Amino acid sequence: MIMNLCQSRSDLELAWASANGDEAAFQCLYGRHRGWVYSFCLRILGNVADAERLTREVFINAYRRAHTMNEDVSFTQWLHRLTVNALLKHLKQKNGRSAAEREGTAPSLDTGPPLVGRVSPIDRGALEAVIGQLPAEDRIAFVLHDVDGFDDEEIANMLGVSTETFRSQLHRARLKVRRYTLDGASGSKVRKSSQCGIWN
Repeated sequence: MIMNLCQSRSDLELAWASANGDEAAFQCLYGRHRGWVYSFCLRILGNVADAERLTREVFINAYRRAHTMNEDVSFTQWLHRLTVNALLKHLKQKNGRSAAEREGTAPSLDTGPPLVGRVSPIDRGALEAVIGQLPAEDRIAFVLHDVDGFDDEEIANMLGVSTETFRSQLHRARLKVRRYTLDGASGSKVRKSSQCGIWN
């Protein structure tokens, strides 16, 4: 019964049904979109427990706020915005942590789509470490664009900023990543990746 419901209705139809208290409809949305939300949280946080908790929070928030959806925005865009907001809040609450603690939560690039021209384990570890040191907004901007492949306008909408502001965040992140990977303590260089765009 639920499978038929999931297959026959669009995200928007399921979202409106969820807003009216249809839990089965919401389960369909959860099944469709949990994978991206969880993997993105894990890439940003680098911690399974935190990623699982944030994923639960995002979907609880989505269920409670389904009635606020705007027809001009797709459910996917709306959910991505909720996810980014949850991550920003979580990261900003942890700004007081020590540098050592922040290094321990570096994102794992292996949890997302494979990069073209995979880097060696040593280089990949260095890249993950420096991404984990980026300010919250810059880190999310970098991963959304250079790892997940969203376009500028999509990411600006998720972050709730102008396209120019997003591009500035991405530029700062790329400069820091490039500087670390070229001049890091190991002296090793991360291979160029045409897909991830770090070197553009």
